Amino acid sequence: MSRRKKIEIAAKRNEIGRLYLSKKTQVEIGEIIGLTQQSVSLHLKALRTRWIESADIDFNLARAEEIAKLDNLERLAYEEWVVSKQPKITVTIEEESGVEVKKQTRTEMPHGNPKFLDVIHKCVAKRCELLGVLAPSKIAATTPNGEHPAEGLGLVGLLREAKRIRAEAKEVSIQDKIYEQVMNATK
Repeated sequence: MSRRKKIEIAAKRNEIGRLYLSKKTQVEIGEIIGLTQQSVSLHLKALRTRWIESADIDFNLARAEEIAKLDNLERLAYEEWVVSKQPKITVTIEEESGVEVKKQTRTEMPHGNPKFLDVIHKCVAKRCELLGVLAPSKIAATTPNGEHPAEGLGLVGLLREAKRIRAEAKEVSIQDKIYEQVMNATK
């Protein structure tokens, strides 16, 4: 395929993608571009594949950039931590009539500013989170209203609890009607 043809296809796909993302149907896109619905469908399939690949690459790139920022922040925090531990020398000079009378030197050995250690700790924790090093969090199942543990309820018990909660709320909506139909079908 020639370079010119590839450029034309890419431009056509970009236009199809723009129209698709603006909620046009495949038939409408075909009418605008001058293609059949089947051709639009094939172009959309190729676009979706490209979007998925692009999202995958972008995600890894974004994660790498965030980790690089964390590395830099951690390095700066460590440098400031070292500086905060340096001895502080205070010199006091007393003068009378322009003549130095008394000179006092005081050296203070600080323990370092703990705020910098906190920043380092947060950087390490965030890096572990981004890299997926941390153990997964366990989330306990609850009743539909989220107030009580759902241990031992099972699917039928959860459905009954949901029905009880809906009865308390006394709201009739489309979701409630669908729920009733599901419950009647499971009896």
